[in-house]
Amino acid sequence: MRNLVLLFSAVVLLACVMQKKSAKYMEREKSEVAATLVKFWQAYERKNLAAMSGMLTASSDFTFFGSDAAEVTRSRHDWEYLMQKDWQLFETTKFGEPRNLAIQISDDRNLASAVYEVQDVSLIEGKNVESLDRFAITMRKENGDWRIVQGMTAVATVGESSAEIMTRRKIKAPKN
Repeated sequence: MRNLVLLFSAVVLLACVMQKKSAKYMEREKSEVAATLVKFWQAYERKNLAAMSGMLTASSDFTFFGSDAAEVTRSRHDWEYLMQKDWQLFETTKFGEPRNLAIQISDDRNLASAVYEVQDVSLIEGKNVESLDRFAITMRKENGDWRIVQGMTAVATVGESSAEIMTRRKIKAPKN
């Protein structure tokens, strides 16, 4: 009986240690994903196509949606063309820190999903234009590095939520 209790205690202790290591490892992976996202958008600010392209998957299953319905890319070449067109729109752009960042990592630690938003200020035709950009990114671990496999961007509206639209409709509705 004493040996059974000792064995059970050892198993429980080992499980606790392994769980702590696993949680620590997962937090480190999430930090690496977040750091990759920041590097990606810093390269965008610098209009550094080579640095951004180097963070994309090497495989052929790449997909990225831009903020316009026509911006659907399924190859590195098409994505690079999209970035070059983007950069013609503004003189400079600066992103804030990611906020509302949510990262999920698969149990096998080879796939990560991140959603987040950033404020951005772009200099367009001599005027500062502010926007709130939202991103959904899927990454895969390739040769020890997180690489972007899928992405989607949207420019968030202000004052156009369904609740705000419905409130305006109710105010405009004729009263009987």
